[in-house]
Amino acid sequence: MSAVGGVLVAAPVALPAAVVSVGGYLLLGGSIIGAVSQTAISSEEYGEKSRKSGENSSENSPGESGNQP
Repeated sequence: MSAVGGVLVAAPVALPAAVVSVGGYLLLGGSIIGAVSQTAISSEEYGEKSRKSGENSSENSPGESGNQP
């Protein structure tokens, strides 16, 4: 989507203002969709990461193991 917008905005021939405007909006929309897709993670992936961090924090916390005074 952003590639099409980029082509319309940077076209070497004279295009009507409406077409260039639409190209700008396509470029903006494609950029926003790209940013959102990079930050989104699946719930399964998030669950695995939170379980791993939970296991590490319980191992390192004092008083949990019973070996420390």
